[in-house]
Amino acid sequence: MKTDHNVSTDDASTQFCFEEIRDAINPIIDASIAPLGPVLAKVARYHLGGIEGDQGNAKFAVQGKALRPALVTLGRPLSSLPTKIREDVSITAAAVEMIHQWSLMVYDIIDNDEVRRGRSSTWAVHGIPLTLLTADAIQAQVVRMLMRLRNTNIHVEILLETMLKLVSGQACELVLAQGAEGADRDKYIGVAASKTGALLSTSLALGVMLQGGGDADVDAATRVGHHLGLSWQASNDLEGIWCDSTQTGKLSLRQGKSTLPLIFAAEDVESVSSANRAESSSEQVRDRSRSIEIRDRTVEFSDRELSMALAASEEIDFPGYHQKDLATLLRLIVRQSQSKYLPDCLPR
Repeated sequence: MKTDHNVSTDDASTQFCFEEIRDAINPIIDASIAPLGPVLAKVARYHLGGIEGDQGNAKFAVQGKALRPALVTLGRPLSSLPTKIREDVSITAAAVEMIHQWSLMVYDIIDNDEVRRGRSSTWAVHGIPLTLLTADAIQAQVVRMLMRLRNTNIHVEILLETMLKLVSGQACELVLAQGAEGADRDKYIGVAASKTGALLSTSLALGVMLQGGGDADVDAATRVGHHLGLSWQASNDLEGIWCDSTQTGKLSLRQGKSTLPLIFAAEDVESVSSANRAESSSEQVRDRSRSIEIRDRTVEFSDRELSMALAASEEIDFPGYHQKDLATLLRLIVRQSQSKYLPDCLPR
């Protein structure tokens, strides 16, 4: 198993990138939530980190590091970008984050996940109907947000296509979970590419477009996001096994999701290919998926995909682009996830 010990979460430039983009997108998102009215705004603000019962008026800050918005800057602090494009980058980054939050609201309902980031998920507090209506409202506000951009049509089309990929990926995952089709690596990659990789690819591609990259750069950025998505998803799959599910909200083994550790485990258990899929075989697969060997094999897959993402990032080449900044961000995204179950993955 390959582990990179040379990446620090305290990299000053990357941390500053997170801080600046979060500060930039919070007021944009807040302004898009305010017109929703007191009921939907209250639900939206709770989902974004507010406190239940705030009547929709409390200030909030987007939870998490805002990794996807940081990809729009290509890992650079917002203040280092040309002044003329900072507003468009900020609006696009906010739209990307809103799409991500929309997907989480819906996925938590579908997956019956009652925990999100260590607290009750939105539907568990506000109910399914209001959560779905709020998710619909967020979709509409994303389009309104993008209407402020100079190249509105291009950005709206790209982000709407991304949302369709997210929905399609979720539908395919449901079909696999219901057992209508047998899961394998190719189907897993297809789902992960849609559910995780699509928005990452879009974030990077739009970032390249906004900062002056050409078609070849956009293509390379799209491939970066694809491989990053596979790497990150494989690592997240392990969080569902090796981390506290009350904190992660990942209950993949109980819900029958086709995660990479389960697929690797199924390949190791010959009896799972039988027509009847006996319960004993299912239990063998579950037990095998929790083994150190499967964990290491999944981490190796994640590392290979990360290496491919880094290689693709070296193909991006336009004035103002700094591959080192993006490479640091890519490593950080994956290594932070891995460090939750591999304590030595990141230096303390």
